[in-house]
Amino acid sequence: MEAALSYLESGALPFLIPGHKQGRGLDPRTRSELGDGMYRFDMASQNGLDDRLARKGVVSAAQELAAEAWGAEQVMFLVNGSTSSLQVSISATVGPGEKILVARNLHKAAVSGLIISGARPVYVRQEVDDELELSHNPSPEAFARALRAHPDAKAALLVSPSLYGVTADVRRIADVCHAGGIPLLVDEAWGAHFAFHPNLPPFSLAEGADLAICSIHKTLLGIRQASIIATKGGRIDQQKLKDRANLLESTSVTSLVLCTIDASRRLMAEQGEEIFGRVLRLSDRARAGLGGVPGVRVLAAGDLLRGAGAKQLDPTKVLIDLQGLGMSGYQASDRLYAEHHLAMELQDHRRVLALIAIGDDEQSVDRLVAAFQALATAGGAGSPGRIVKTSDLFTDSPMAPREAYLADSETVEARAAVGRICAEQVTPYPPGVPLLIAGERVTDAIVSYGQKVAELGGFIADAADAKLHTIRVVKESARK
Repeated sequence: MEAALSYLESGALPFLIPGHKQGRGLDPRTRSELGDGMYRFDMASQNGLDDRLARKGVVSAAQELAAEAWGAEQVMFLVNGSTSSLQVSISATVGPGEKILVARNLHKAAVSGLIISGARPVYVRQEVDDELELSHNPSPEAFARALRAHPDAKAALLVSPSLYGVTADVRRIADVCHAGGIPLLVDEAWGAHFAFHPNLPPFSLAEGADLAICSIHKTLLGIRQASIIATKGGRIDQQKLKDRANLLESTSVTSLVLCTIDASRRLMAEQGEEIFGRVLRLSDRARAGLGGVPGVRVLAAGDLLRGAGAKQLDPTKVLIDLQGLGMSGYQASDRLYAEHHLAMELQDHRRVLALIAIGDDEQSVDRLVAAFQALATAGGAGSPGRIVKTSDLFTDSPMAPREAYLADSETVEARAAVGRICAEQVTPYPPGVPLLIAGERVTDAIVSYGQKVAELGGFIADAADAKLHTIRVVKESARK
């Protein structure tokens, strides 16, 4: 941040990109609508944040400060989001045909890393809660079984926390991986704030993970696409990380995103515990207020932390079950926005999730509670009830994602796809965990669930047919 401000205050006149020249070229309408502050910080690193030979080491210095803040040994800033961070991390640790243990509750972004790397995932089944119809993270025992069955695996990828706010037993899973001689990568996109308050779950690097990926825009001050890769220990090849970042990240890195990462680091280093102490109090206020609304069930640690795949709960994610109100999460989300102008972070067939973050205050929390009180008074048209036994959604994976994604494929009616190998991703979004990944076998239960989600108003991302009447599958001739 300081280097960017110094450059702007110097009066330097750039004859290089971007063409808007720190906002001087804005038309009156754009300036009025967007302001020029954002454009001032959109500058090329060359002669902007640094000289053309990077002799000032501005970004390196900022990354070193970030490493100190997050308790890492190295931190890398990325501007293509945690999607890019996952692609970089996976391809830096496994190559074509090599095995990687992957928690099956992976985000769709991780699948792109598997496709790019050509790695062969060994999916580690997540723990499921059939009562609540949701899944958590795999248990340490599940990772141990997978590693015994595949001792040639080169790395492991875990998601912690889930979008529902539940963390894995990172320490024990790291111990399992290290005993098998492989590094543990953690998709911690939703846990960038964990390092800054003792009443939050611990940051994964403090629990023994070798690499953590964090989305700075999700819970801190970063704008969208702000992400970091944090590493600790000697199991990650730093040069490979840099090489893969050079290969996969944009060559037009914007200092605007970099500045928001650095600003987040600075704020957390100086005031993180104070700020998240306030956020946690607001979360308590929201939970107490919502808990008093008839028909609303606010899911707490006692509801969610059942089983070896669920270790701790991030209290800033307020998960609300709506079955008692007689409506689906999709219906509730639509009504909350249409009638109260409130947008929820997540909705599924029976829940919505409200994220309480550093931009909230007592007024925003009270408005959230009041909206749910109004929903309860009006009532719903009827809950869809139980629509799936979560454990029935497991399937096998006869082909690697890259192999299936690039294979000759054909589109068939969904029921005719049962038993065939999927050639696309089918992802209810949010939470963004694929229902089907390229290379997996289509099952009747998966088709039924996906079609029901679409019917209830859910969004099926990635699939060519968002209603899932058809599915793209690998041609039989391509498997010979």
